[in-house]
Amino acid sequence: MLVKFRWLSLILWIMSMIFLVHLSIIPGDNIPSTFPHLDKLYHFGYYLWLSLLWVYFAGPNWKIVPGIVFMFIIGVLLEFVQGGIPQRTFSIFDIVANLSGLVAGVWALSYFCHRKYIISDS
Repeated sequence: MLVKFRWLSLILWIMSMIFLVHLSIIPGDNIPSTFPHLDKLYHFGYYLWLSLLWVYFAGPNWKIVPGIVFMFIIGVLLEFVQGGIPQRTFSIFDIVANLSGLVAGVWALSYFCHRKYIISDS
């Protein structure tokens, strides 16, 4: 793996986490929706993005676990916080979408890393 891009992925991850918290705590639900439950796809995609950045930074081994657990806990906490924000609601299905995105990102990048398409120690 190109080491310089590892640090870039960490910087993007930090910025993305800050943006996630910001989006999660603002009042209102003005997300355009062309079909029901489109927000679940947004949750899935955003947490997929976060997990890809984290796995790329931490590498495809046990070092990814603390970051993935941290993102899951933040996702759960943000859902509870949303329950107290005007025009926002708590949804267990958002948590499921978040977790699904995390797992998909870990699996995808770990799969390709294991195949040495992206990361190699040589």
